[in-house]
Amino acid sequence: MATVASLPQEVTDQIAMLVSHEHGSSEVLKNLRLVSRPFWYSASRILFRRFYIDLENADPSCPNGQDDIMALLELSRSGASRFIRFMRVSGRSYKQTSEPTKEAELAGTIAKCLQGYMRPDLKALDFYNLSDSMLHEFSRPAMAPTIAGLRFLKVVGYPGCSNGMEIRLILQYCENVQAVEWSNCQTSFEGPTGIIHPKAPLERLRLNGHGDEAVATPECMLATVRNARNTIRYLSVYPMRWQSDAVEEQVEELVGEFNSCPFLYHPNLGLLPESLAGRYGCRSILKVLEPHTNEVIPTISPREMKCYGRYPDYWRLLQHDIVRLRKCSLDELYEYKWNPA
Repeated sequence: MATVASLPQEVTDQIAMLVSHEHGSSEVLKNLRLVSRPFWYSASRILFRRFYIDLENADPSCPNGQDDIMALLELSRSGASRFIRFMRVSGRSYKQTSEPTKEAELAGTIAKCLQGYMRPDLKALDFYNLSDSMLHEFSRPAMAPTIAGLRFLKVVGYPGCSNGMEIRLILQYCENVQAVEWSNCQTSFEGPTGIIHPKAPLERLRLNGHGDEAVATPECMLATVRNARNTIRYLSVYPMRWQSDAVEEQVEELVGEFNSCPFLYHPNLGLLPESLAGRYGCRSILKVLEPHTNEVIPTISPREMKCYGRYPDYWRLLQHDIVRLRKCSLDELYEYKWNPA
């Protein structure tokens, strides 16, 4: 006798995908998971592909089954955490007081769930108010495989978070990242190694310091752009630390390198030194490179230009990029098929 469990996996996938577009889909998918093992698989990979953690209310010892940390632990124990593709972690406000021991415990718990054999195949990671404890945990070598799989990384730090070495390590782990956005970054990238992993297919980089704190030197920016010359499209890094004794040569090198990038349509390094205003007729490298960007912009899709480097919803961008780049299996393409409507 034929049963629901005997349906081909492709059919159960289609049913689960159809349900995911309905009103109240989460509850329906939860019930669908109880029907059979094929439906458990299909519903789980749709239901748990996005996961949000709010650390203001999270507590590993909390008896409430709805606690974010407890939910992540349960997914990790059951193996369903492997379906997570996008994770957003909202930390405490820097004005809030918290126990360092408790904060470190929370950070360690999250990091542990993202390691090991059953770790999620994360594609996008979004941190808000990233604490020192979280920076420390995610910069450990054990987290390198997880971070290496990311395509998108967004971080909003807060004043007082000054673990410069951890920030450098995390960005060097980003071997496959396409877009990085780090606001309130309280470290300065220097030297000839570049900011991101040299093999990363980097398309977009936004790195903004806190207040007037410089985040990069021209030498470091040159290395970063050279590594991503054939992929970089959007660049916004400021404030820069210009060396007064060689500023003219530095700007000339940067302008030459930017002009050699075939897809770069938005290069923004803040204001150039005042001493160069007379030579270039402006203090913006974006204005200096206008002839180049005017040639590139017509080749960029209208959807991408509308975003203009700002992606409040990384999950939607992830869906768009998976389809656009075709760098995934047919199963992933079906699961994350982007609907322009």
